Amino acid sequence: MKEKKNYTIGLDIGTNSVGWAVIDDDFNLVQGKKKITEIAADGTVKKRNSRTNLWGARLFDAGETAADRRLKRGARRRIARRKKRLEYLRLIFQDKVYEVDPNFFLRLDESFLQGGDRSTEVAAQFPLFPTVNLEKKYHASFPTVYHLRKTLAESNEIYDIRYIFLALNHIFKNRGHFVNQDAGDEAYGDFSKIEIKPEFEYFINKYNETFDDAEINLEDYSSEVERLLNSGKDDDAKTLGDIFENSRTGTFYQFMKLIFDLKANFKSTFGLDEEAKLQFSDEKFDEELEKLLGVIGDKFIDLFEAARNVNNALLLSRILDIKNDAYKNSPTKLSASMVERYENHAKDLKQLKLLLKDNSSKEYDDFSTQSKLLKKMVKK
Repeated sequence: MKEKKNYTIGLDIGTNSVGWAVIDDDFNLVQGKKKITEIAADGTVKKRNSRTNLWGARLFDAGETAADRRLKRGARRRIARRKKRLEYLRLIFQDKVYEVDPNFFLRLDESFLQGGDRSTEVAAQFPLFPTVNLEKKYHASFPTVYHLRKTLAESNEIYDIRYIFLALNHIFKNRGHFVNQDAGDEAYGDFSKIEIKPEFEYFINKYNETFDDAEINLEDYSSEVERLLNSGKDDDAKTLGDIFENSRTGTFYQFMKLIFDLKANFKSTFGLDEEAKLQFSDEKFDEELEKLLGVIGDKFIDLFEAARNVNNALLLSRILDIKNDAYKNSPTKLSASMVERYENHAKDLKQLKLLLKDNSSKEYDDFSTQSKLLKKMVKK
């Protein structure tokens, strides 16, 4: 009978791998039997035992943090809720739409398919409407869905039920969120003019409460300050830091960078050993903020939320900043703003085409060589 020997199993466990080895008391690798299957040239299969050292490594996918799982879970919930909202909207409209166009919803569901991939009922039809005339009429009247939303909101005429569904479907699909319900009505009112000052003053009060040595005077707020806030430039963030705190590299300057959606670094602010960079538009902002709060404490969370509210107010103000007098009194500010953007873009593109066509042939060729897409656009 073979004598049994003592052995030790060693493990090297990492985040996405495990290394292992079996050794004896003399620190030599223990050998074991390994079955090997061999296939000969004539097709016969032979099996034999082979001696092999007992060591190796196992690789696997790295584990995810709770924050990653939470973000993915939240995304799944948002998608599921959006799907349900759109299903409920269809249930409300389906009877009236079927009276006018029985295949309307089927065309929408298969609008991304081509030719033979579509159902027989809608194979020869267009993405939205059954005939070419209806399709052309819709796109000529409403170049974008915001044109449709604006027209329906401003008009007292009776429109095609399908137009109404398309507008509401877009609103339901991209409805935003209502997390900050307390401050919405007071801060923004009827959306005729987005007020930045109330949000900025609230942030200043929170700043003074949070930092004992802060003595920022709200009387320094002026039209020039509001102009600087709307610029969103790093130089203006430094200027605001100089106005309110007389420091271009201090704590207030970092919060102004954060409000401007620039990358702020709070390493010096909180005396940290490592970099603490935050930016609202960064997809990992919430995760990075949680890490920072874990070090500096939760008492700063209200200050960061106040800074985010100022950032949201500035962003919304820029979106709803309507220059065209014909659109300023529109009951649908967002749609009117998007229509204005569309028209301004069309004017700019037209001027660019004229500029290029008026130039000499060589200059045009040199410019268009850098962008084949632009050359195709100009020739249309």
